[in-house]
This record gives sequence, structure tokens and C-alpha cells, in this order.
Amino acid sequence: MDTEYIGDEICRLCQDQKYSVKKIGPMMTYKLKQRLNEIHASGNLAELKRIPGARCHDLIGNRLGQWAVDLKHPKRLIFLPCWENNNDKKMNEVKKITLLEIVDYH
Repeated sequence: MDTEYIGDEICRLCQDQKYSVKKIGPMMTYKLKQRLNEIHASGNLAELKRIPGARCHDLIGNRLGQWAVDLKHPKRLIFLPCWENNNDKKMNEVKKITLLEIVDYH
């Protein structure tokens, strides 16, 4: 899948390893890189959802429409799927996501 970034901070965390280690630590950086590799290796959202360790899931409440994958507990990588057709949302048609933030929303 392709990725894009909503802001400079998440972009820098995902692309600059030295910065990421400084900001979120080495273990979280490792997990972030692992999840990014899984996202890029997945052809679509349905394939990403089948990766057990990622625990890809849609969110509810004030985060309705957003999705998340697990990082190092309790942190999650939050993203928005870019649906091909808003009327018929099929996970196998999502081939691009927008990364929003790394957060503990619990």
C-alpha cells in the first residue's frame, strides 16, 4: 500500500530513524518501522488486516473513520484509509492510507 502523511511530525518520525529514536525511543522506532514495512508490503487494507501482530482495526467514537495498528503497548499508529468509492467501502479496494499520528487513545 502507498502512504502519505498528514503533517511534518509524523512524516519525520516515519522517515528519519535518528529523529524517531530521539523522540519515541528505540523500541517504538523498531515497531514503527516494522508496521510501515507491513503496510508497504500489503496490497490493500484487507491484507493488512490479516497480519495478526498488527491488529489492524477501525476506531469508534470521536475517532470514527480512523483506523489503527498496534505499536508498543499502549501506543497505536493512527491512519485514514483512502476509500476508492465512499458509497461501497470495500477493504480490498483501499490501496493508499494517510498516516495521522502515534498516540495512546485509551
